[in-house]
Amino acid sequence: SRIYVALISGVCKQDFYFYLFSSFIGFLFWNTIFVSLGVSILVNFDHIIKFYEKSKILILIIVSVSIISILFRIIYKK
Repeated sequence: SRIYVALISGVCKQDFYFYLFSSFIGFLFWNTIFVSLGVSILVNFDHIIKFYEKSKILILIIVSVSIISILFRIIYKK
């Protein structure tokens, strides 16, 4: 999606330095979120595994019902 933003910015003749600044701010924002999420998962990995072991059947049921529902909507879209 970053390719499309650069393409549209070029077509619209957006100021290059404004584009660089905006792109950099977006880069910092998203990478901060994803790195923080990764560190949080790493720190709490034991808790996540324990939760998964306790509720894996429920998770499997929810995912299965969701997939079946989506498939029915696609198949019987008429």
